[in-house]
Amino acid sequence: MNAFDTQIGGTHYSKYKIQPTEFLITNRIKFAEGNAIKYILRHEDKEGIKDILKAIHYIAMIVETIYPDEKEIQKRIAFVL
Repeated sequence: MNAFDTQIGGTHYSKYKIQPTEFLITNRIKFAEGNAIKYILRHEDKEGIKDILKAIHYIAMIVETIYPDEKEIQKRIAFVL
């Protein structure tokens, strides 16, 4: 047994063939991108629309950090939040 075979604090990731964290680590996905993926995956099994809004928030951080000149996109994302 390894750490990826268990989940603490629920079972909302157990339906997947691979834990999201294992996928993110294996693929070297950055923190903000990984959190957006995590919240999108779990929204139906955990906190619903709140998780979708968390994912959008992380996506907004990615846009502001990596695409700082995309002001129109930033306004559209801010409108959602």
